[in-house]
Order: sequence, then structure tokens, then C-alpha cells
Amino acid sequence: MSAETENMKNRAASASPLDPRRPRRAAGFTMVEMILSIMLLGMIAALGSNLLSAGFQAYFALRDLSPLSSAGQYAMERMVRELRAASSCAGVTPANGTAGGNLSFTDANATVITFNQSGGNDTAALWRNGVLLSDDVEAGTFNVSRSSCLVTISFTMQKLQDGTPTARLPLRTAVYVRNE
Repeated sequence: MSAETENMKNRAASASPLDPRRPRRAAGFTMVEMILSIMLLGMIAALGSNLLSAGFQAYFALRDLSPLSSAGQYAMERMVRELRAASSCAGVTPANGTAGGNLSFTDANATVITFNQSGGNDTAALWRNGVLLSDDVEAGTFNVSRSSCLVTISFTMQKLQDGTPTARLPLRTAVYVRNE
């Protein structure tokens, strides 16, 4: 074998990563690489926790509003349905003039129907002829416009926890009473 061939064999062997004559680099991560990895992981965790926190807050708010919405929609639909069955616009009278917490009218079957709100400072109840419609009402009014036979119903539902309101849901609708 020639010296040149022997020289090429030695160069090829030293280029191999398994060559014991080749200087070896230490295995593992450097301290700088570890610190950068930890910082990057911390930033990702911070952003992820903010995203999760917002999701949980939305869930808890919706959990509190869902029963209020159902109770409020039931009470509102009941009042609207019965107001549409009122015998005439002239018979719709709030107890204290044009606006107030009580509404009274006579339906087509000559039955007097009264919706009223009663309760304390924190929460009140909404009643129909003495039967409870909802007990999560914070405030409510009935406005009657005689000229257009328009009755506006508005009230706010609220959920209390330990005497503190945790959720509020305002509801409002308008009903045209038939004018006979």
C-alpha cells in the first residue's frame, strides 16, 4: 500500500464519530441552554394560565346567569302572554299611576290578574295573583302608555351569595295590549 492510501485511511477513520483519537465534546446541556429553556417554559405557562383563568371566569359567570335567565324568561313570557290576552287597554292599570311595581288588568275571561313585586332591600319576589313567579328579582317596574296601549315590563334578576350580588341580569320587553 502506498503512503497516500494509508494517509487517506487514517483521515477517514479520524472523521468517524466513534474514533477514540477524536476529541469528544461533553454530553448534555449547558447552563445557558437550561436557563433559556426554563425561561421559555415559564413564559408559555404564564400565557396559558391567563387563558385558563379567563375561561374559568367565563364558566362561573355563565353558571350563575343561566338559572337567572331561565327564571326571568319564564316570568317575562308568562306576563307577556297574559297581557296579550287582556280584554282591553283601558283595563291595564299600574297601582301607582303610569309606572310602578304593580300591574293589574282583566283578561278575556273576566279574571282579574295582578302582577306585583314585593320583598326587602336585597331581593324581591315577583307574584301573579299571590302565586310566586320568581324570587330572584332585584327591582322591577311596569310602565303603561295609554295613547299607544304599550306596556313596558322591566326588571333585574340577581343572584345573592352571602348577601352579596354575584350576578345581575336586566330584562326588558314591551307589549301592545289590544285596544277594544
